[in-house]
Amino acid sequence: GPLAKTNFVTSHSCETGLVPAPIHFFPKKWHKRGHYSENPARLNYVDDDGVSHSNYAPETYFGSQWMILQFDWCQLLVRQLDRPDSLASQYKKYLIATKKLMTDETFIPTMLMHYMPKTIPEVDEDGYLDVDEVDMYAIRYERMDENMPN
Repeated sequence: GPLAKTNFVTSHSCETGLVPAPIHFFPKKWHKRGHYSENPARLNYVDDDGVSHSNYAPETYFGSQWMILQFDWCQLLVRQLDRPDSLASQYKKYLIATKKLMTDETFIPTMLMHYMPKTIPEVDEDGYLDVDEVDMYAIRYERMDENMPN
């Protein structure tokens, strides 16, 4: 179906709740935005093609602990974390060194948006899935968390 090979990570305050949200999406005084905006990452890493990247500033994304992740994505992340010079490993080191929270609600959505953003569902301007037909039969999804202050 149209959602095959799709990764779901909740956060964005939309009908589906299936889209990670970048830190600038939230109000400036919101605690998580301030936490990750202080001393932002500047990373040196080597991509899968052997190209070195210097002073890269990855955007941090928020999600929640409720995720549906494809096997291909999980394999890719494990392979990246096995390489000490990868973006994932360098971002992990940065989070540990700066004593930032490295929760599944930030690390996985951030890496997903940097490595495989096309696997995130597209939503239209009203926050609904941008597909003509959805034929998902094997999962159940309930949005139970609140990630945006009211």
